Amino acid sequence: MISLKNRYANALGGRHGWAVLFLLVAAISFGLSLASIGKSIQLVLFESWERGISLILGPFSLFVSSITGYLALKIERRQAEQADADKEAQSKQLSRIDILASNAAKDALSAHRNTDTILLSLQKAEEVRRHRILTQEQRRRILRAFDKSSLGGRRVLWVDDVPGSIRHERDAFESAGAVTIWVGESESALGLLEGNNFDVVISDMRRAEDERAGYDLLDSLRREGHNIPFVVYSSSRHPEHVAEVLERGGQGATNDPVELFEVVLNEISSGLPIRN
Repeated sequence: MISLKNRYANALGGRHGWAVLFLLVAAISFGLSLASIGKSIQLVLFESWERGISLILGPFSLFVSSITGYLALKIERRQAEQADADKEAQSKQLSRIDILASNAAKDALSAHRNTDTILLSLQKAEEVRRHRILTQEQRRRILRAFDKSSLGGRRVLWVDDVPGSIRHERDAFESAGAVTIWVGESESALGLLEGNNFDVVISDMRRAEDERAGYDLLDSLRREGHNIPFVVYSSSRHPEHVAEVLERGGQGATNDPVELFEVVLNEISSGLPIRN
């Protein structure tokens, strides 16, 4: 059953109609308050102060209530407009991701000519992260993982509050044919994953003052039913940390750029078919 308020709201044209009504009532009650001031002062001075106060209190209370109602409607309208704007922005971002993924898929055949670029990017990442150069064995592992898998058109969601620290790793994945999308916080990642438009999530562990941000994001994804592969890429690959990620439903944890490349390619190659 439609409430009486909803009937009036429909008749007045929704929120806008109610706002006009509140302003109209506020104007009338303010006018009545002004008109009552003289009589109220006279009653307070020469008759009864209770009657004088009550004479002006009624219209003034109505004025305050009307202004409060008007402001509440304005706040509600602004929140609704912001929610619509956020949805539109997210939709545009997802559209851009689709375009990037489509272009990456078209370039997948040429990706195998980018092995030198991949090796160079991971060499830089190894120097920054672990302060050493790639060994011949690591180079063989990279090429072996790349030869066995295809990242053409695959979408990697990368969550890290320091984007500069992962630029070489992202270059390696993009040279291999993937699309990497960076966000700096878990909330943004969860919003983008609503449409399940990614093939893997790579996340750091600590963000700002939250030392377990990576675990919390993984827990949120699994609670919401997202089975997307999840890899923690942080400063530690301690066995206890790796075990905790696996227990929470993730695919691994590492601080090694080469191992990250291997794990992600392995997860993607064993997952769903390549997107068109």
